[in-house]
Amino acid sequence: MALRAIAGQVFQPARAATATADPAAAESAPARADSVPAEAEPVPAEPVPAGAERNAAERSPTPQGTRIAAMDVAANTLIQRSVPARMLGRVFGSLYGAIGVAVALSYLGGGLLLDLTDPRTALVAAGAGGLIATAATALALRRSG
Repeated sequence: MALRAIAGQVFQPARAATATADPAAAESAPARADSVPAEAEPVPAEPVPAGAERNAAERSPTPQGTRIAAMDVAANTLIQRSVPARMLGRVFGSLYGAIGVAVALSYLGGGLLLDLTDPRTALVAAGAGGLIATAATALALRRSG
């Protein structure tokens, strides 16, 4: 189901503008099933009880983006200090190319897994996959150095 929703968004043809220069033509034109009337009201957000928090990121003393940025800077600095200058372009290209492929495969695999199972199973499988990847990286680093 999730994959069908993604495919529907990606492969859906571009919608034509519904507004025309001739108001009479606009009134006589049939309504399209995929168009949304301009006067449609937004769906109100679910109210949050006083004192309740929406997610773990709001409980954190630092915003999520700050921690990710700090980790990214540290990783890039480590690479720049440990790789010879003449190889930096190749190393960064390989690293970020591999990250892009991994992200694409995880979206595809996650969607398939979610279609075949339930969200809890998909979450456990993703966590197990992350732990396996971490252990494999730790073993490879231990052997190399």
